[in-house]
Amino acid sequence: MSVPRLIDDELFDLAQQERARRDPVKNPGRASSSPLLLSGLARCSRCGQTLQLVSATSRTGARHRYYQCRQAVRSGVETCRGRRIREDVLDRAVLNHAAEHLFSADRCREILRQYVQDEGVLRQRVAEERRLLERERAEVDRRLAQLLEHLETQPELGELVVDRLRDLKERRQAVLQKLSAVAPAPPVPPHLYRDETIARFQHRLRRAFLGDDRGIARAYLRRLIDSIVLGDDEVIIEARGEAALQVMAGRGSDQPAELTTETGEARVLADVLSWRARRDSNP
Repeated sequence: MSVPRLIDDELFDLAQQERARRDPVKNPGRASSSPLLLSGLARCSRCGQTLQLVSATSRTGARHRYYQCRQAVRSGVETCRGRRIREDVLDRAVLNHAAEHLFSADRCREILRQYVQDEGVLRQRVAEERRLLERERAEVDRRLAQLLEHLETQPELGELVVDRLRDLKERRQAVLQKLSAVAPAPPVPPHLYRDETIARFQHRLRRAFLGDDRGIARAYLRRLIDSIVLGDDEVIIEARGEAALQVMAGRGSDQPAELTTETGEARVLADVLSWRARRDSNP
């Protein structure tokens, strides 16, 4: 049965990516109850599995905690020879890099530039969609007026055109519903363009990642970072640009109040709601 199209391909693909990212089978260590700071984020570069906690005793008798590939732990190093690294070493390296280098001023400006560019394309698509819907509504209104005029001059046609009249009214209602859903995208908040906005954002990150509250650090990591890939001699961090924009859009204090330590999830700020991120838009 043919049904009306509700969302476009881009939004559908983004939803599928987010669904796959949250799949507990593919991301078993993502739960906030895990004792690891990087649980669910850190992955092995060889097999793609998440890293889990293992403990071992050093030659001096000290007990240490390590990140190690889940595949290697469960099935043996024959299946994956992913690197093992001390928990405190990787945590410190990731937090320091995230605080000082990951969102540099140049990167923040590039994220904003790309967002504004994408929003411009989206705005054009929304405007074109609304133009077509407005044209369709005008055509339906014209036909309705024409049909009602015929009924006034030729009342004997009433039974013959009742179905057509009902169809036109239903079509007009459907067009109006689509128009209400395809709202013009509001502009990006002007304060996002200012240097002090980026500086405040960077200061907020340093307080979150280098402070004593691990819960705040975990919350920011899960909001701003998509993955941390551990290789043989490098660590690749993939950040989430739109999430960074949402945090930058907050005008509050330098305290990371928009992220809760209990759930590690972002609480959307009021002024963020005044502009829709691309994945929240439905042209």
